[in-house]
Amino acid sequence: CPVLTGPHLERAIHAAERFSLRRLLCAVSLDWESDEVLKRAGELASWLGAELIAVHVITPVEEGLLPLIEPGGPPLSATSVRAAVQDVLDRTGVSGEVHICVGDVSRQVARVARAKNADLVVIGRGGAPELPGRLGSHGYAIVRRAPSPVLCV
Repeated sequence: CPVLTGPHLERAIHAAERFSLRRLLCAVSLDWESDEVLKRAGELASWLGAELIAVHVITPVEEGLLPLIEPGGPPLSATSVRAAVQDVLDRTGVSGEVHICVGDVSRQVARVARAKNADLVVIGRGGAPELPGRLGSHGYAIVRRAPSPVLCV
């Protein structure tokens, strides 16, 4: 079930103004849950009439040690990752802007959320699919660093 965290809401002057959701940023990990996370973020954006921004962060480990997105696939590059994120958007029927960056996941998600003035960050729970109900380490870090509330779906 979705969980909304609001550690940053205490800084809100007017809750109704603070919780105006015009831009949603969805962190996409390109793993087992990407389709579902983007589909839910897209549904929420559509329902709210909000803009959706899908962001994937290429970590230094991926960049240096994992040369392929999938066995036999294209070499890992910003272009191939952008194409993979766009493929998820197309497959799920969701429209949105794609943003790719390199670095620490939580820092980059927070940076892009600030730069794009995201009102809400949407994440999957991450971690291993066989451990239901647990938020992965990237998810916890995103919740701590995000400049806006985070919805885990």
